[in-house]
Amino acid sequence: MKRTIIRDPNVVDRWIEAAGPITLDSETTGLHPFAGDRMIGVPMHSPKLEESIYVPLRHEWFGDLLSGAFENAPLDRALEVFRDRLPSLRCAYWNAPFDVNMLSRDVIETRSVRDVLLHARIVTAGEYSKSYHLKSFAADLGAKIDDSDKLD
Repeated sequence: MKRTIIRDPNVVDRWIEAAGPITLDSETTGLHPFAGDRMIGVPMHSPKLEESIYVPLRHEWFGDLLSGAFENAPLDRALEVFRDRLPSLRCAYWNAPFDVNMLSRDVIETRSVRDVLLHARIVTAGEYSKSYHLKSFAADLGAKIDDSDKLD
């Protein structure tokens, strides 16, 4: 599977246009969007393209540690692309209420929301008593989440 960091909003726009239905996550500064936590990046995956991308938005580097490792996408233009594209895109999330709230903090509207966590809870109702943390749940199903940091 190809993984790429994309900083150019025009490339993100073309990727979303070609992607078909996607999975989307929000990387954030914390868990409380209405207490000031913000989205710092957007990872997305397209099964159709067999590709995952990451759009860095608000990463801050401290001191020399990773300074200049990569730059953020131009925030205003990147958010404009998400505002234009996401309302018409079919997106799947793990814990959609959290991600949708984070997106809404940047005035990004979503309409076609699929919450895979909700589906997992319904399908396993009464049979599963462990954590619904994504990596734990996947491991219990025999799947492995490849979270290596290999990027193209």
